[in-house]
Amino acid sequence: MTQVAQTTLKFDAIAWKFVGAEFAGQTYADWPIERRLDGYLLHHGLVDIFDDGSACEALLGRVMDNIGRAVRDRLLRRHVDTPSLANPVAAASLPPDVSGRRRHP
Repeated sequence: MTQVAQTTLKFDAIAWKFVGAEFAGQTYADWPIERRLDGYLLHHGLVDIFDDGSACEALLGRVMDNIGRAVRDRLLRRHVDTPSLANPVAAASLPPDVSGRRRHP
């Protein structure tokens, strides 16, 4: 297996662990995704990735690539009171903005 393939597998594993961790939940919902990922990395002693900007960017890409699947597989849950495009019923209840379109959080 090539070094790139090993790195990809490693980042996929870390991304899935992040998605299932508290940093992906409601407790940290007000934090930007980058800050959540940084907190996760530091909390789990993954300082080598935290200190490497390219590695952080690649890991964030793996997290973003897997969010849709995590929601579909119910590994990542949405707060019921948080309307979004993933919850069309709640999104439809958002008041329209000035242009008449529905606002999205």
